[in-house]
Amino acid sequence: MIINNIIKGNDSADGGGGIECHTSSAFIMNNVIIYDTSDLSGGGIYMVSASPTVIGNLIAGVVPVTWSSGEQHPFQALVGAELTNLLVMTVE
Repeated sequence: MIINNIIKGNDSADGGGGIECHTSSAFIMNNVIIYDTSDLSGGGIYMVSASPTVIGNLIAGVVPVTWSSGEQHPFQALVGAELTNLLVMTVE
């Protein structure tokens, strides 16, 4: 469980500058995830092979990764994530 935290100013060469959720069913609630970056994907939260519950989080000031296709990803949630009341704001 990741609850009521300020996760700020982190960087990852892989996915998940703020939080990486890999093969788990984590409960992520009421966190402020700000100014995090990732060289791969999911600057704020990166979820792969996971089925987390993500409720009431703020992801802000995250520099989104721009893929070659032009897509931008401040967070990446693959199949199985339950997202509720998630506010995401990115920086250009």
